[in-house]
Amino acid sequence: MRVYLALYDPSQCSSDGSFWSWRASGLDRRVLDHLYYDAAAASRPENPSQLSSHAVVGGFASISPGWRFAFRYGDGGRDGRGRPGRFVMVVGGVQSDEASGLNLAALLVSPPFETTLQIARNACPVPAPDQLEFEFDEACHPVDPVLIARAIREEGLELTGADAIQLAASVCDSLPPDWRWVCGVHDDGTTVTASMRRLMTPEPSTVGTDVVRVDHPDVAAAVLNSERPTPVPSARPRRRRLLWLLPLSLAAVAFSLTLNLLMEPSEPQSVPAPTPVIVPVQQQSDWKEWFPKALEDLKKATSKEGTGKVDEKAIAEDREAVKEPGKLRSAAATSSWRWVLPTVLFGAALVAGLVLRRLRRNHD
Repeated sequence: MRVYLALYDPSQCSSDGSFWSWRASGLDRRVLDHLYYDAAAASRPENPSQLSSHAVVGGFASISPGWRFAFRYGDGGRDGRGRPGRFVMVVGGVQSDEASGLNLAALLVSPPFETTLQIARNACPVPAPDQLEFEFDEACHPVDPVLIARAIREEGLELTGADAIQLAASVCDSLPPDWRWVCGVHDDGTTVTASMRRLMTPEPSTVGTDVVRVDHPDVAAAVLNSERPTPVPSARPRRRRLLWLLPLSLAAVAFSLTLNLLMEPSEPQSVPAPTPVIVPVQQQSDWKEWFPKALEDLKKATSKEGTGKVDEKAIAEDREAVKEPGKLRSAAATSSWRWVLPTVLFGAALVAGLVLRRLRRNHD
């Protein structure tokens, strides 16, 4: 039987916008997306960095009328930015008309799978092998018919023990050909488990709680012909997603302009400058004559009605006059802040809108 290889690496985006780094030409990307999102993702390890080179975590599935798949997860080391926790998934697809009797459990540990996972630990991206197709003919092991009957009756099967994966592969090979199923396997060296279940999905046009199976021809065709969204978001936001931010921004600007009108400062009142005291300058030789007179005039100018008492009110008025330029500078500063406030509010509205948009996307 001919096996077609593919590699899923979420740390690297391919040219077609998906995370399938490479795949054989015979594999349709939509079928591979259906395999990962609807079957294989449930078996993805929580801590891929803890997977040893001998651990077998993955499974096998029949998710379309024409294909059967074996998939296995592996430790991908660090991504292109040096961050740990990267994982990869190797997929081997076999056409259904050739897969009868094929041991999918042995395919999980075949040399192409082992080699690719070993390279993925130290390579990002993982280079494609020279041959994306290879021949594989190992047959399934015999299995008790009672086990097959129980799996068909219960539409699922849970197995544990050293032979759990081999038994699960033989049981899955004996299931009715019109079934769509997935079997997750886990072998970490100490515990071996296998869990098979029949895939079911609600039909879009169904009213109520009735469930329609994936193997229904109309449902299978709708799943395979539907395009999945591009996993990498566009770097340029769509215009219609930002249009709803416009009313919020306009409201913020209107609110800020209203505040500016209410905060408009009044015109400062002019304060007459105090009359300076002019002291005549005489020649230096006559200082004994004009100095006592100048001293007397200075006392009269700073006293009240020439009584010799200092006019505190006049001094206070002079001090207020001196403080007036500071008031003018404060008014000028307030005027400049009137243009900063609209900018701050406008930016806050945009940030709030973007945060709400992200929260809504995460909620959806």
